[in-house]
Amino acid sequence: MNGILFLATCFIIFNYVQSTNIEGSGSDDLIEQNVWNDVDDKVVEALGGLDDELLTEHVCNESTITQLQQEIILTTHNELRRSLAYGKQRNKRGLMNSARNMYKLDWDCELAALAANWSASCPQHFMPQLVLGSNAQLFKRFYYYFDGHDSTVHMRNAMKYWWQQGEERGNEDQKNRFFARRNYFGWANMAKGKTYRVGCSYIMCPDTESALFTCLYNEKAQCEKEMIYENGKPCCEDKDCFTYPGSKCLVPEGLCQAPQMTKDSGDSMQCNNPQVSDVTRNFTLEQHNFYRSRLAKGFEWNGETNSSQPKASQMIKMEYDCMLERFAQNWANKCVFAHSSHYERPNQGQNLYMSSFVNPDPRSLIHTAVEKWWQELEEFGTPIDNVLTPELWDLKGKAIGHYTQMAWDRTYRLGCGIANCPKMSYVVCHYGPAGNRKNNKIYEIGDPCEIDDDCPIGTDCEKTTSLCVISKEWKK
Repeated sequence: MNGILFLATCFIIFNYVQSTNIEGSGSDDLIEQNVWNDVDDKVVEALGGLDDELLTEHVCNESTITQLQQEIILTTHNELRRSLAYGKQRNKRGLMNSARNMYKLDWDCELAALAANWSASCPQHFMPQLVLGSNAQLFKRFYYYFDGHDSTVHMRNAMKYWWQQGEERGNEDQKNRFFARRNYFGWANMAKGKTYRVGCSYIMCPDTESALFTCLYNEKAQCEKEMIYENGKPCCEDKDCFTYPGSKCLVPEGLCQAPQMTKDSGDSMQCNNPQVSDVTRNFTLEQHNFYRSRLAKGFEWNGETNSSQPKASQMIKMEYDCMLERFAQNWANKCVFAHSSHYERPNQGQNLYMSSFVNPDPRSLIHTAVEKWWQELEEFGTPIDNVLTPELWDLKGKAIGHYTQMAWDRTYRLGCGIANCPKMSYVVCHYGPAGNRKNNKIYEIGDPCEIDDDCPIGTDCEKTTSLCVISKEWKK
């Protein structure tokens, strides 16, 4: 019975999104008012579940935000993101596209502390890039004489001011890509689909006549022509949430929940490279295997055939390799954005990514790199026969070569290096054995493994991921 109810809920969600998402159809103030009424109702509901004695306590060390304020900020953000996911968000004309794979925001004490430290002197400018890293920042100043003294009202008005930039200036690109000329910087950062952490501060300025409200987000939206969020319907199943490994779908919120990723998590790999932490290594490995698992199960989309990519029958689960990391780190340290020669990486594939943002969070940097490489399948696609012919490579090898190396089913070892270069942040990943061999299949097409005999010799079937795992006996 629960399964029937679940499917019915998803059907209703899909039809609601389809019926309301009409670009250019026109809308009235009632839609906008209903969205903000829903936000206010959810804030009241969230606060009703809190202990009154805790409402005035600070939620993090060195934080300027109380638990009451945190709930208001989080609930407001997430309800607005939910309205976007369901296609209820007003555009300059009509309604914005509904969103798939939209993540729910969680509170981040480190971001909140960074915001508080920067805000202490109430500066008039954005945080320096070296300090901000790969995070995004929004801030708004309030003057008591004009805006009153109510901090809660200030916070709500700031978030409304930022969000309404999207409504007033319009998100008119069909793929929801960011364009600086639209001047919707605030909305874009609040609406960034893969953002999942936020931390804010509220400071009374030294002049005692004003206050400053600041929010930091773990992802930047202001990258020219890059997607703010993905078109589609809100999630109904965990498989609909595919930005971060281990994500869950929150039904009926239609938002995705990212797994908790802490600095202390992950197995020790003892690679002896201070540039890459074990957390980053584990996260990189998980992300590669997450995408390979989705490919094996037939969950990925091919931009050339405009259909689901065929399932993989013998996709091997990757393992992390410290030797490959040393090769990758040595090349990354040269700060040359070009592939190394083959003799410098014997039988190793290589993927490169650079960002103009310096001093980013390593996990965010490498996550963006892996995501960009994998998105080549959806953007450019591969032929239905899945063979990497010389003609295909000459035609669009540069456009799909990163994806094909990640998806090469005989590749099972991975190691990555990260470097902060003078003019860029740099990611280099090495793969072994090397893929991208011409006139070979990228992977074997077929149903994913069910039993060990379905996998290549020396590997066992892992049913939960549909990947073939290198057996312990084979390693010996």
